[in-house]
Amino acid sequence: MSDLTLFTHDYRSTMWHKLNQQQPIVAIFVSHSVDARSQQMLRTLEAQQAQFRQLQAQPVILTKTNPAHLNAFIQHFQPIYPVLSDPTGAVFRSYSYASEQLEVQGGILVLPPRSITAVFRFVPQNDEQQLPINELLACVNMLNYYNSSVTA
Repeated sequence: MSDLTLFTHDYRSTMWHKLNQQQPIVAIFVSHSVDARSQQMLRTLEAQQAQFRQLQAQPVILTKTNPAHLNAFIQHFQPIYPVLSDPTGAVFRSYSYASEQLEVQGGILVLPPRSITAVFRFVPQNDEQQLPINELLACVNMLNYYNSSVTA
């Protein structure tokens, strides 16, 4: 996969592969719009900030919103994790087995360091479905254990 460019609200670019060089990435995909489902998902993940830090995982929020509109998104949600724009949807489409659901509904992928293959995905189907946070944390923990075993 060729490298993909993401942007901050002030149009600074970062390359997708640089995000997951050293640690698992928890990529939180949210839709264009500010909706209750996305906000609930973000708040649930933010409540786990200490566990992500302990597991040395980096949550990153990705949205297809244009970089110029990220300020409004950031002001509304006030997220504690980095927010990056994927205006062309290239990162969304890179994970083809989940891309349609991710683009429409949002969701989560966990990626091992230096990998393009996600080992966990969560795509909410409706507002009643809760984020399986214990499964997500167990997945990140497993990736950390595997990574430390291989590199030790």
